[in-house]
Amino acid sequence: MSAKEGIDALLRLLEIVISWPVILLCVALLVRRELPTLISKLAERITKAPGGFEFAVLQQKVETLGAKVERLERVTFEPSVALTPELQTELQSSLDSFQAYLAKLGYQSQTGHVRVFVDPKLKDNVYYEGEGNRIVLGEPLAKDTDAVFREYTHHALLSRAELHWGIMTNEQQAVESGLADYFACSFNNDPLFGEQSIHMFRQYPGFEDKSAIRNLNNDRTFDEAAANPEIHNVGEIWGGAFWELRERLTQPVADKLLFSTWVAVRSFDAHGDFGVAFVQTLLETASGEQRRDIRAIFRRRGLKLQE
Repeated sequence: MSAKEGIDALLRLLEIVISWPVILLCVALLVRRELPTLISKLAERITKAPGGFEFAVLQQKVETLGAKVERLERVTFEPSVALTPELQTELQSSLDSFQAYLAKLGYQSQTGHVRVFVDPKLKDNVYYEGEGNRIVLGEPLAKDTDAVFREYTHHALLSRAELHWGIMTNEQQAVESGLADYFACSFNNDPLFGEQSIHMFRQYPGFEDKSAIRNLNNDRTFDEAAANPEIHNVGEIWGGAFWELRERLTQPVADKLLFSTWVAVRSFDAHGDFGVAFVQTLLETASGEQRRDIRAIFRRRGLKLQE
């Protein structure tokens, strides 16, 4: 090969190396791994770009894709005339994201699966059947993620064989109910539980003027439980304390503290004051500065804590 031919070959090689397709490919490979982090940081700085494009929405889509890859446990859907392909897709996507959220808090599936049934005959209710790891959704509530996430949280908190509704005291049920509301609301970043479905409940006494089924942004005290010990009512008091804790300590800190505390006390000793035991365990799990805020929140709400 002559010197001229060698130079020509070198120039052709350089032309290939610096061509735009190759550059774009290299950039894509480098950015691909960092894309979720880049979008997350960008979303913190910019709410909307010119033209209305929402970076927060893009971040959520990236997190949803990641959740599908890191699925915590298999979700199966039972056949139902109320379960359209579109609704199943929506439910699967929502549960994928919520599973990933709970996994970050420390949840580890004990069953490997959960079943979902959309009941066309059930109107204003949803519930969890522990023995079959089964979530039943009334058709009108199936699109309300607050309701869906609350029932999945029941599954996450009660899925161990020794944990079921029948052996729990009213106080234990109330704390668990407050947590089920809280984790659904915290994930949705909204203290109003069931505002999408409240219109279905306004026919019942006490719900006529409510903006949501329950509101965790409240100042309710535990003294109110004596007048109405119904578990959802008392659970709203607990949920309000949990939400205040979230505002004081930030969401990531509060969510992990509450979940790890539930895991620590799930032996369900029915003797003594379970609510006080739960908060005492919460204090033991927290750091020094956090303990001060936790004590202040629950004492102001009327819970008698040990010194």
